[in-house]
Amino acid sequence: MSYHWTVPVTGDYTFSTVGSPYDTVLEVRRRGDTAIVLGCNDDRADGVLTSRVTLRGLTKGIQLLIIVDGYGGECGAGKLNINGL
Repeated sequence: MSYHWTVPVTGDYTFSTVGSPYDTVLEVRRRGDTAIVLGCNDDRADGVLTSRVTLRGLTKGIQLLIIVDGYGGECGAGKLNINGL
């Protein structure tokens, strides 16, 4: 799954796949220049198969491409959470 998201307010944000029923990989890139990877995570902790990326100092209006993938081909109804810090 991929999502386009625009930063609503300058600040710090956490992106996670908590609540997804499979082993996820999370990647956050700049939309429009997807060669720039801002953050990537496979497992957020030992034994926890969901992913989390925290990005600090995102500027209002920046557009992001957020990719939720399954590790090893796993798939299902993934969940994406975006929280301001």
